[in-house]
Amino acid sequence: MSSRRLKYLIRSKSFEFMRNIKDKSHRICSLTWNDKKVYYRTSSSDMVLIYEILLKSKYKREYYFPEKLKPKVIFDIGGNIGISSIYLASI
Repeated sequence: MSSRRLKYLIRSKSFEFMRNIKDKSHRICSLTWNDKKVYYRTSSSDMVLIYEILLKSKYKREYYFPEKLKPKVIFDIGGNIGISSIYLASI
């Protein structure tokens, strides 16, 4: 098992998510994060975004907001599949 697949498995706690890294069919699958279903295409950049934004540890994520910061409005321009919006809505 590659280190990338192992990281995806550990962070997502999902064997399906880990297996889907190699699935070239680009079918739509889902992963549950914070009790919400997040949809993605297999073997695509969607999976990388989910890992980088939602699954990495707090200080290593793509985005980090100090707990003191309480934004009232956030503009997510060019939202792709909305992973950033899902993360930002959770804070």
